[in-house]
Amino acid sequence: MAVLECRPCDADALEQAVLTRASFECAVEIGRQWTVNEAVLAEQWQRGWDAHAAACKAARGRLGVIDGALAGPH
Repeated sequence: MAVLECRPCDADALEQAVLTRASFECAVEIGRQWTVNEAVLAEQWQRGWDAHAAACKAARGRLGVIDGALAGPH
């Protein structure tokens, strides 16, 4: 940008400024997508964990296990 300030009518300096701005805009977009992707992955992981926990709880019920002990008289 300093080059553009020194040479405001120079086409090459203007092109360099335009390309620099486009690069920054791309970097911002990549950062935004990265943040969104991280949130989506975290949500999917949590849903998977919750489904696994529910399946384990259901399996414990089918096996007659209550709070880590076998159900029924000993």
